[in-house]
Amino acid sequence: MERKDVTEATREKVKNIERLITVDIGGRGIITPIYRESFTVQEELPTLLAAKKIKNRVDQRDYLFITTGFPVPPLFIQETDGPIGAISLARGIEKISEVNPIIVAEEEALPIIKATALAGGLNAVHPDEVKKANHAVALLGFPKEKKQALKKAEEVIERFSPSLLLAVEKVGANEAGVYHNMGGHDISRYAAKIEPLLRQAEDNGVPTIGIGDGGNEIGMGKIKKLIKEEVPYGDTCRCECGKGIAADFATDILVPATVSNWGAHAIIATLSLLVEKDLLHSPEIEAEMLMDAAKAGSVDGTSGYPNGWCDGISTSTHASLMRILKEILK
Repeated sequence: MERKDVTEATREKVKNIERLITVDIGGRGIITPIYRESFTVQEELPTLLAAKKIKNRVDQRDYLFITTGFPVPPLFIQETDGPIGAISLARGIEKISEVNPIIVAEEEALPIIKATALAGGLNAVHPDEVKKANHAVALLGFPKEKKQALKKAEEVIERFSPSLLLAVEKVGANEAGVYHNMGGHDISRYAAKIEPLLRQAEDNGVPTIGIGDGGNEIGMGKIKKLIKEEVPYGDTCRCECGKGIAADFATDILVPATVSNWGAHAIIATLSLLVEKDLLHSPEIEAEMLMDAAKAGSVDGTSGYPNGWCDGISTSTHASLMRILKEILK
């Protein structure tokens, strides 16, 4: 039996992909309700929605925006969750088009993202050079001050007119405009004020896709009520705002995963099924990206160690996930 969009065989593979990336391996107890609500609200498999949107929107020589960045205490260094997913998206989409990906993040995160890009087989260049470079991703710093962010958002949307905007593990503000970590603490002074970029994109008809794992990331506004009810500090945080960590901005499509990087990989795996071509990087490259990000200063968001782990999960486990995803594609 076939549906209008994909075959039942493909749909079953996508279901397996989503089962894999939502295994509660760390026992946090939140991914299951987050995933269920995301599926209910969107009435479809989230990664399939995202992959279809990418396939239909990304044309030759287009610009594509991918935003990431989550500084973690005590030194507010960029964590390993986010950059790897951003590069996974960029390199996977680049394999089916001549798209020009631009990764937008805090200025301090750019050296880490550059190291990750190089490990992933992409050149890292200035936005002015990405259109003439081969197999490249551009890096763009974004302001932490609201007025500057508003101005920057208008400038870059007008200049690049992206076909799509994806956010992977990008910390998002709550309804009071405050950015929090999972512990309920205010990290606003360290976070790029990315919402103006997303709103400017939406005003210009640019579809948005959010990937997150905890409820305080861009996109989770789509299921904000659930986040407030099910996630620790979702409704009431530890800072003066008292409004909780639930991110307010709702992207057009929301892809939840146990680890946000895994959500990005799952989108590329599903896109691989749609175009009948393996777009995923190897398990070895996954491990190399994690380790090179750590060597550039990135830390495991759970432990704070620069050890190539991500969300408290070992490098080898992340590599193994890639191996299983590739098996599902066969």
